[in-house]
Amino acid sequence: TFTIGDTTYTAWLFVTKVSESLRRVVVQIEWEMEGQSFSDRSESIISIVSAGGITAVHQPIFPDAAIVATGNVALLPGQTASNPATAHSASIWLNQSFSNLDAVVDGDIVAGGVVNATPEFVYGRIEQNAGSPVNVPSVTDLEVWRTSMRDEAMSGSTHTGNLVIADTTITAPMYVDGTLEFQGTVHIAGSGPVFASGMVRLQAGALVTADGAHLVSDQTIRFEDGAEYRVAEATSGGAIAFDSSLQALYLRGGADGTVQGLAYAPYGGVTLAGTATWHGALVAHGSAGLGEVSMGGGVVVEYPANLLPTTSIVNELRPPPVASVCG
Repeated sequence: TFTIGDTTYTAWLFVTKVSESLRRVVVQIEWEMEGQSFSDRSESIISIVSAGGITAVHQPIFPDAAIVATGNVALLPGQTASNPATAHSASIWLNQSFSNLDAVVDGDIVAGGVVNATPEFVYGRIEQNAGSPVNVPSVTDLEVWRTSMRDEAMSGSTHTGNLVIADTTITAPMYVDGTLEFQGTVHIAGSGPVFASGMVRLQAGALVTADGAHLVSDQTIRFEDGAEYRVAEATSGGAIAFDSSLQALYLRGGADGTVQGLAYAPYGGVTLAGTATWHGALVAHGSAGLGEVSMGGGVVVEYPANLLPTTSIVNELRPPPVASVCG
C-alpha cells in the first residue's frame, strides 16, 4: 500500500513459473478516487536470466532472506520483520509449500510448492511453483566445513566427557567430546566455534552471551524455556546443528534489541518456539522432508538487512558472484 498525493493505492505482485528460465509476472493495482473504485491489471513474461535471478548453476545458494528451507515453512501465525523496518528484506525462500493465512511476511515469498498466504499480509511478491529456488551445498562440502570448524574448535581448549558450564566466562574456540550444557549466566569471550560432539543445551533461564562465538553440535541444539543466546555481531554468531531431524535446532528468541545471528541446520529442520524475537535468520537444508522451518504462534524473526552475505561462518559455502563465474 502506498500513497501518491491524496490517493492511496494497493498493489499485488504475483509470479508463476512458465519454464526454467521464464516467469509470468502479474501486477494488480486498486485505488479509490472521488468516491469511485478503480483497478488496473498488467501481465508480462520475464526472463529470470536477464533479471539476475540465476546465480551459478549447481552452486549452493543462500538467499538473503529471513527464512530459507528445502522443505516446508509454517508460521503459526508468526511473522518476519526487517531491520531496519524500511528494508522489507525479511523474505522466505523454500522448495516446498508455505502456510499460514495469518502470517505476516515483510518481504517476498518464493516457493517451489503452493503458497497459502493472505496477499495483503505479504509486503513483497508471492511466487509459487518456482521449481527449487533453494540449492544446497554438497555433502562433501558440508563435511569439509564441519571438519574445519571442529579443527578450529580443537585448537582452543578441549574437554572429554559431558560438560556443564554455569555462571562463568569461557573462551572460544572450544571443543567438547560429549554433551555441553549451559546453566545460569555464561559469557563466551573470543570468537570461533564452541563445538560439541553431543547435544548442546541451554537449560531453562540460562543466558549465554558471546563476543563472536557460534554454537556447533554434531547432534542437536536445544534452548529450553526462557533460555537465551546473545551475540555482539549478527555477522559472526549463531547456532549450527548437524543432526538429521526436524528439530535439529529447537530455539527461543531473545530480549528486544538483542542479536542471535544465523540458525543453520544443514541436514535437518528448525523450530522457533516461545514469544521472544529471533534476531537473525533461520536456514534448514535437510533432505527428504527434514529441511523444514516452523514458528510458534506470535513469534517473530527479525531479519537484519543483508545478513547472510556478511555472515562469516557460512561464507565458504556461498557461491562466487555471477560476474566471477560468467566473466
